[in-house]
Amino acid sequence: MPTSKKPSEAAIKRELHTLSTRAFELAKAAADKAAGDSDKAEAAKLAAELPALSARSKALSADYQAEAARVLSEARLDLAFAKAGGGIPSSIRIGRYITEKAAAE
Repeated sequence: MPTSKKPSEAAIKRELHTLSTRAFELAKAAADKAAGDSDKAEAAKLAAELPALSARSKALSADYQAEAARVLSEARLDLAFAKAGGGIPSSIRIGRYITEKAAAE
């Protein structure tokens, strides 16, 4: 019996959240002024993967579509922030990270 090459909903969700988590880590490194050229290159590579991941996310159930759009939006903003090394408008979550970090210092 042939196996389907279509990724499962669980696999797509996992891929979304893995990419989103990595995007946030890269953005935090940029906010902390700890991002190097390899981090910026990784952010660019991940950003290039977003359109394909966005297309795959269309296969998710209607119940998860809004969450997938939010996750992709945050990742897109975080990756742009990381690629630029900070200093540009950021996602809400990295903005919160920067504010909380400044308050703790």
